[in-house]
Amino acid sequence: MTHSGGLLQLRAPGTSLVLDCSGDRLPRVLHWGDDLGDLESTGPDALGALAAASAVRPGPDGAGTPGPLALLPEYAAGRYGTPGLTGHRDGADFTTAFTVRAIRTVRAPDLPRAHQLTVDAVDARARLGLVLEVEMTGAGLVRQRATLVNHDRGERPYVLAGLLLALPVPAHATELLDLTTGRQPGEQGPRRYAFTPGTHLRENRREFAGLDPTLLRVAGEPGFGFRTGEVWGLRPACGGDHHTLAERTPDGVSLLGGGETLPAGEVRLGGGESYTGPWVVGSYGRGLDELAGRFHRQLRAGPRHPRRPRPVTLTARDDGPGPRDVGALTALADAAAEVGAERFVLEGRSVDEAVRKGELRPLADHVHTRGMEFGLAPAPGSLLPGTGPGQPAAHEGLLARLDALVREHAVDHLVWDPHPDLVAAGLGPAGAAGARTRAAAAHRLLDDLRRRHPALEIASPSSGEDGVDAGVLDRAEGVGTAGPADPLEQQRVHRWTGVLLPPELLVARVGPSARGPAGHTAALDFRAGTALFGHFGIEEDLTAAPPGERARLAEWVAGYKALRPLLHSGTVVHGDHPDPASWVHGVVAPDRSQALYALVRMATGVMSAAGQVRLPGLDPAARYRVRPLLPGGRPEGPRPSDPPWWDDPYGVELTGRTLAVAGVRAPTLLPGHLVLLEAHAR
Repeated sequence: MTHSGGLLQLRAPGTSLVLDCSGDRLPRVLHWGDDLGDLESTGPDALGALAAASAVRPGPDGAGTPGPLALLPEYAAGRYGTPGLTGHRDGADFTTAFTVRAIRTVRAPDLPRAHQLTVDAVDARARLGLVLEVEMTGAGLVRQRATLVNHDRGERPYVLAGLLLALPVPAHATELLDLTTGRQPGEQGPRRYAFTPGTHLRENRREFAGLDPTLLRVAGEPGFGFRTGEVWGLRPACGGDHHTLAERTPDGVSLLGGGETLPAGEVRLGGGESYTGPWVVGSYGRGLDELAGRFHRQLRAGPRHPRRPRPVTLTARDDGPGPRDVGALTALADAAAEVGAERFVLEGRSVDEAVRKGELRPLADHVHTRGMEFGLAPAPGSLLPGTGPGQPAAHEGLLARLDALVREHAVDHLVWDPHPDLVAAGLGPAGAAGARTRAAAAHRLLDDLRRRHPALEIASPSSGEDGVDAGVLDRAEGVGTAGPADPLEQQRVHRWTGVLLPPELLVARVGPSARGPAGHTAALDFRAGTALFGHFGIEEDLTAAPPGERARLAEWVAGYKALRPLLHSGTVVHGDHPDPASWVHGVVAPDRSQALYALVRMATGVMSAAGQVRLPGLDPAARYRVRPLLPGGRPEGPRPSDPPWWDDPYGVELTGRTLAVAGVRAPTLLPGHLVLLEAHAR
């Protein structure tokens, strides 16, 4: 962190944030984006020169074009877009002019949070206090959070309607990307559109992350991709209702902002009471891969991130043709162990039936004797009928039932869904809004259960499909992605949910061959190769699968076990291929000594073959041996124009720069097929 005359520069590899903290106004952002280098080392007043270059001249009456954007925008600073603080006290004090009293800075180079500052401000007229916390993490994320305090000791509470924190983006960021489409199937598909003047708002009012908000709001240069173009992304790390906005005003200000969506009248601050909003997190990168890498590194450094290998998991579903009685479930557990599964999870109504018959503990014991962990995915409504899992009244009852279930049946892993839609806003006293209380109760349930069972692993089944609930993400070792019925959908969800989450947090499953409403089939290699780039799992009745398919699946399981140290620690990369029907993605080891790539044919494209495909992310100066990897290394179906090197046992040897710029000739693939390539430094 460098500072000069009230100017602060916060840096991490590849990015920097420069704040103007001079005077008594709230900090203004002079720059957020690519690293400017250590400005203080470039000259005696480089920071001051940047501030001078960003200043505006006020008009005769003190008004005029607003200057650099404050972290919390205020009308008093000449900003007439969406205000940072909305609320009132009996219709008064609806606009603020905060005065900074103190700024404290902290350097913590050995922690995930690299640089921190805390701003203490007050509006004496409105009798409100504000504490802003700003951090540049070691991963290069900008995190900010605000706490509002009511200093009025009278009888009039302050009714808070919203607390929005913002970060500016430059004028050349003229394209927006939302990472959700709000439909099923097809969650987390990209939606691109022009960043035109006005306010572009995405908001969730279902209490938990659903189909309404966006996973991440991204602004960038026109035509940006995974490897090209500057991009800025922002999301509120909020576990309940929340919103993000992109705003461009005619006076030249462009910003990304976000915060918690507050139901009318739910947050009423009495004298001395306070409200703390969620962290609002921003990431910058040259291309989406760099932006995503910052989120991945931050999550991997977190206290709840799984530290042991992600076990191969078989889930016994209860909504298909699979077995339900304990004898058939025991046979399924045996089949799971034979293909190499390391965890057996029983789902839904089968849990209730096994508990009722007293057969759950014998099943758990049998699973453990086969060397596997035992997991449950109970239906929330079946544990405490008539109450939603997030309602405060249900907390003690649900906790007692879950505690007994885990303790009495030796449960190692719990899949729990705290994501019911909010169907009744008036949950508090006298019908007052209670959505925040309900969301907090659902998260507290997981906290209390984990305190009783510290070794228990918890996963959320639906977050990855509809949206990623940050409140659950802080408490779970994984989230579900697209259902196994359609690996094409799972490819899409991994591609876009993976902008936020690293592969080890994306629960992926190999399902039956039938996929989609039309009953099309997907080859096993495509289903397994898709699941390979997540937390590998199986959702299929293996007792009914042909022996050849089970043997092939066992090969994939063994391959996953060998590759997961790379897949779950490396850097996720994507190739920007010109044909949208051909996808290239992979994972590169942290030291860039090896990599694994998937070449995927998603649909029938304009071109019959992918042609040359680039393999990004490798060390440009190193030489790599590239060859197909089995299983999945050979394409299924006709191969009329495969390159000669494809059948060479040695493969081909090229530099990392050549592989990233010129690429290699890809084999011919039919739609719904993939192949794997491994690269090893020589």
